[in-house]
Amino acid sequence: MTFEIKTSRAKQLWLAVFLFVLALMYLETRNQSLPDYNFLLQANAEAEGATVLIDGQVRGILTASDHYDLAGTHFRDQLKPGTHVIEVQKPGFKPVRQTVPMHMEAFMGVDLKPEETKNSKAFMDEVVPEKASRRGPDLSA
Repeated sequence: MTFEIKTSRAKQLWLAVFLFVLALMYLETRNQSLPDYNFLLQANAEAEGATVLIDGQVRGILTASDHYDLAGTHFRDQLKPGTHVIEVQKPGFKPVRQTVPMHMEAFMGVDLKPEETKNSKAFMDEVVPEKASRRGPDLSA
């Protein structure tokens, strides 16, 4: 009586499964392109239209966010590795200047604030006098 020893096909089966999964992953990711930016500047809504300068050169403006996951305004750009000086300017607002180290990706958040002028201070004093009562009118009579 002779016995035949069956060889295991487990290695072949696992190789087939691995190649199938690899092919599926390739098909799922082949049409997705990498983002064409590595720097994201996000700012408050009042900053819309502000000029963005990188290393002293105008590179664009802050625009209203077009993605559901971003609020306010944003600016995207492709920066080379190294240190960059980012400036955000808008008439009537205090300019913001910040140095950003760029390795692979960088993010910068900005909150533009209105410039305080003599006229705006006088207007606020006129609208809210110093001796204004914090309570409403007396209605007890």
